[in-house]
Amino acid sequence: MGDRARAGLILAAVTAGLVACASPVVMERGLARVTPLIEPSALVAGDTTRLPFDVWAAKDPRAILVAVHGFNGYARDFALAGPWFARHGITVYAYDQRGFGRHARSHRGLWAGSDVLSEDLSSFTAMVGKRHKGVAVYVLGFSMGGAVAMTAASQGLAADGLILVAPAIWGWRAMNPFYQSALWLAAHTDPLVLRARWVVDVESGRAPDVPLQPGDEVLVKARRL
Repeated sequence: MGDRARAGLILAAVTAGLVACASPVVMERGLARVTPLIEPSALVAGDTTRLPFDVWAAKDPRAILVAVHGFNGYARDFALAGPWFARHGITVYAYDQRGFGRHARSHRGLWAGSDVLSEDLSSFTAMVGKRHKGVAVYVLGFSMGGAVAMTAASQGLAADGLILVAPAIWGWRAMNPFYQSALWLAAHTDPLVLRARWVVDVESGRAPDVPLQPGDEVLVKARRL
């Protein structure tokens, strides 16, 4: 074995060892435990985490829709659909999931975990249901939000129905070994940040279909695996 090949093997072994020692960076959950509640503009979760939300209210709602955004989105992804539903008698609630949108800046871009996200959805849906007793509550999940909704539904989500829009169901187990290996390596490499483009040009406020909304500057444009 030549010196170059030997050096390559040593480098590969060292790299593998360092990667094995690294762990994916995830959001730490608060230690406090309280009863979840809804403030005028935010959900206070069981660990006191505040998740801002928007609401498009119908005058006399015949149904309530809890809308859950997708990966790298936030509540105001529904800023066009919300008023339309409200005009047709459906009140829409949409909140920023942990690590997204207007959630605490120090946590923005970190993954909270599917169990925590689904628990937040269950808490929010239950609080909305108490606010609108006697009115049917439906959960609409888009992309990653659809996956969160399905997870919450399997754990007792108090909703009258689910609406899944392009749900993110292609998970780890469905990937081929090459994709699994690449994702595992990326998740265990520190730092590694994914870049994402958004339809709104925050600098100019121009977009082909979506008007700039107050707070769009907080959209996540970089995310750690």
